[in-house]
Amino acid sequence: PGVSPLELVSLTTIKRLNQFFSSVKSDVRKAFKNDKLVQILEFPVLFLGAKPSNTPSFYNFMNYADFG
Repeated sequence: PGVSPLELVSLTTIKRLNQFFSSVKSDVRKAFKNDKLVQILEFPVLFLGAKPSNTPSFYNFMNYADFG
């Protein structure tokens, strides 16, 4: 482990590359329609000092840390 950066490349990571190009806002709103849930799931991004519309959806992992 830790010998090559290629260790991090797998079919799963390749499929999830879009998470670096879509935003937290678009992913959350795609999955949830309830305004309260959307607000709750977009809230952790504010700790990064960013807006959900400008933050890559990769940062949705913060919700897994909170609620997972």
